[in-house]
Amino acid sequence: MNETTALADYIVPDTHNFESWGFTAPWGGVASKATTARWPVVAPATRRTADGQPVSMEAFCIAVANGSVYRASATRR
Repeated sequence: MNETTALADYIVPDTHNFESWGFTAPWGGVASKATTARWPVVAPATRRTADGQPVSMEAFCIAVANGSVYRASATRR
């Protein structure tokens, strides 16, 4: 933890590129229409949610959009 995370309301671990699915664009300056897909080569080192998904920034944002993170933190005082 550093001075930035000490002031944060939420500290969300995220998965590494080798641990998650995703799409990436080619490196800058490439004059072509292309995309690459990546798939996990190792299991994520983060904890899992109740439904079995790895804890990640994407899972956190989905929980915030669904209102579950706000409700949980709003009831805690």
